[in-house]
Amino acid sequence: MTAVRVLAALLLAACALPVRAQAPPTDPEKRVYLAASPHRPGWAPEWVGGRAAGATASPAGAGFDATYYGLTLRIELDPNYLRGRVRVQGKARSELVALGLDFADGMQVDSVTSAWGSLSFSHAADVLTVALATPIQPGGTVDATVHYQGLPQTSGLGGFVFDTVDSRPTVWSLSEPYGARTWWPSADHPADKADSVDVTIEVPTGLTAASNGLLEASEVLPGGYTRFAWRHRYPIATYLVSIAVGDYETETQLYTRPEPLVTDFGPLALPLVHFGYRGRDAFEGTHPQYGFRHITEMLPLMEEWFGPYPFPAEKYGHAQFTAGGAMEHQTLSSMTTNYRGTMAHELAHQWFGDLVSPSAWRHLWLNEGFATFGEMLYWETSEFPDVYRAVFDIYYDRALEAEGALVLSDTTDVADMFAHGRVYAKGWMVLRTLRSWWGEERFRDVLRAWAADPRVAYGSATTEDFRRVAEEVTGLNLRPFFLAWIEEGEGYPVYSVDWGHQPVPGGWEVNVLVRQAPSNPARFPGGIFPAPLDVVLDTEDGSRLFEVFSGGSPESFVFFTSSRPTAVRLDPDRKILRAPEVEVTSNEEAPNPDQPRLQAYPNPVGDVVSVNWTGTEPSEATLIDALGRMLGTYTLEPRQAREIDLSARPPGLYVLRTAVRGATQSHILIKQ
Repeated sequence: MTAVRVLAALLLAACALPVRAQAPPTDPEKRVYLAASPHRPGWAPEWVGGRAAGATASPAGAGFDATYYGLTLRIELDPNYLRGRVRVQGKARSELVALGLDFADGMQVDSVTSAWGSLSFSHAADVLTVALATPIQPGGTVDATVHYQGLPQTSGLGGFVFDTVDSRPTVWSLSEPYGARTWWPSADHPADKADSVDVTIEVPTGLTAASNGLLEASEVLPGGYTRFAWRHRYPIATYLVSIAVGDYETETQLYTRPEPLVTDFGPLALPLVHFGYRGRDAFEGTHPQYGFRHITEMLPLMEEWFGPYPFPAEKYGHAQFTAGGAMEHQTLSSMTTNYRGTMAHELAHQWFGDLVSPSAWRHLWLNEGFATFGEMLYWETSEFPDVYRAVFDIYYDRALEAEGALVLSDTTDVADMFAHGRVYAKGWMVLRTLRSWWGEERFRDVLRAWAADPRVAYGSATTEDFRRVAEEVTGLNLRPFFLAWIEEGEGYPVYSVDWGHQPVPGGWEVNVLVRQAPSNPARFPGGIFPAPLDVVLDTEDGSRLFEVFSGGSPESFVFFTSSRPTAVRLDPDRKILRAPEVEVTSNEEAPNPDQPRLQAYPNPVGDVVSVNWTGTEPSEATLIDALGRMLGTYTLEPRQAREIDLSARPPGLYVLRTAVRGATQSHILIKQ
């Protein structure tokens, strides 16, 4: 999801995963999808921190697993009113004597029916409690239909809204994070995905109603209404179920998957359907950076990075609404604007937010940080480099202003939850840092593995789940990084650099001492932000970039260059979130001769490097690759040379690291 005020600022600044899509039975009363829940064994919702203030877990709690919702809605105008019924089906995880559904008190419940007939119920504190006719044993099916009516009240970021566009009525929903309960009864928690949903919408004739999935049928009804029946046969969270009603012009496209993506994922011909307000030119656009038609440029890029489009048997598209932003409703994003950046953001959400949803709202950055990465990825590869630079600067500055850790501790304040600087901008910057650290190919492997992981795909996930997948792909221990940047740490590192150099055989040895401190020591006392660092050595013959990993403070890096160094620069391309100013102190003198040091020759290295330790006591050195993976440990005796065999190692940068008087010294080896 994104906000229109962000878009305005930016404008001014410049085949498929194997899922069976089952056709519904012909009898509409039996159109129930009973596929097994996709949740991993032992799954249960992470309720803590996932509810709004005053909206606690339903009485059924985690004892109920929703598998199907069938919504039938009649939208009345003049006066505005909603009449509906919802068939709720699910499985009991534990013995159930009552079914608890989230539903706003302002809505009127007329009756609840089931195969047993009418069921008694109570409705208070935004929870509809239905007394079941007989206890449902674990694994048993719960099946009930709620009949209700009322005028939904707006909530959080929207809820259910009646509005007008050019004097024509429009009605829409935006349920993230707690808005579904304002207009239909459900187990309204992002982790409890139904396996399937049907949404049938009856609207005054002349209006069009759009929703998730495929349009199964449309028909004119007596009394001046038209019925639109939509079916969606993929797992879906309640907050992603949507309607969009208006005087729409409909445009269609076909996305045909290009090579080499066909080689990776198989062929795909995906319908693209766009609902734009009449006369607004939403499809074509009135500016080069606008127009729904540009979605065909984005899909190959997203598939290349994230894997196959998650809902290949149905569609993707856009429906305009008046919320003042955009929302990643599954298979049909709701859009105030047709701005390309917003389109890319919401498209990326189809993987990150829709395919993989947060198990609780405290992990919201898994949605917004990843979608912002997709947005920036599009601008980075687009024909608008000036827009990319402008958006980069805006988002980077906002990330610097972010308050709190990325994993939220409070999910009761919706505005704070969706603060752009934190879950969007800082979330994107953390992913940018990981991309820099792991490299393009491996980072893409992680993103694809994350979206395809059977433990989370079409289900829900936590930050710990993402770390687990990333560790499996990279072979790294990522816990220190995640604790500092995502789970507990607040702020960002403030760097300072001291450096000096001395002549050695064949060139110059450059000693760079890096120190860091947290930007907010009161909230992250003594905190260290492990991060990859680009160190640029400017020399008399040009510049040389070294990519290293810094995991402590202070930390000494020893580099070799063939020509005399003139300056040192740290992270010039802002690959990590850091204080904008880096204090750099140059010391033209040689390093302190009393400081024990590693010496490694020759450098660049062939097959063997000779290592000498100038300390008076034995030390231990660790050989590390460019990703930070330990390759071996070696004991160093005082003032004795030792040879280390690198013949089996591929060319690249390696680090020989040892601890010296409480600090870390890293000698950068260039393997040819």
